Amino acid sequence: MHGLEGKISVDGQTYNQVMPAAPLRTDDEIAAVLTYVRSAWGNSASAVEPALVAKVREETKGRNRTFTARELGIEAK
Repeated sequence: MHGLEGKISVDGQTYNQVMPAAPLRTDDEIAAVLTYVRSAWGNSASAVEPALVAKVREETKGRNRTFTARELGIEAK
């Protein structure tokens, strides 16, 4: 919902670009996209429920900037 900035490593590849906030408006839209990503490209994770998106939206409602990789603990080493 808020985007990401900072270096991250994925499968040995380091990235350092800004991922802007999602242009999705509803909890259902965000849950659908997350569910797709979690089940595509060989992934087999469970579906994301709109209620979880609503919970995260409520917990982060005052946020007005992207998350940093450091805040999320995914900083590239």
